[in-house]
Amino acid sequence: MGIFFEYGRASKVNILNNQSTDRFDSVQATAPVIPAFDARAMVGKDGIARIVLDGMPYVLRITKANKLILTK
Repeated sequence: MGIFFEYGRASKVNILNNQSTDRFDSVQATAPVIPAFDARAMVGKDGIARIVLDGMPYVLRITKANKLILTK
């Protein structure tokens, strides 16, 4: 018997015969699609990009140590 977590919901599954004991078996769960962006493509050759959220500008940059920093 194993316990798996899916977006905050635990589901018990009998690993040997793949039987679920979850009471939500009839509901087919779909995982939300999370957008992914290449940070290097966003910042370009200068290593810096401006991002706007609700009219407020932020600066995204890649440091020399290859870390991302987001500042106002």
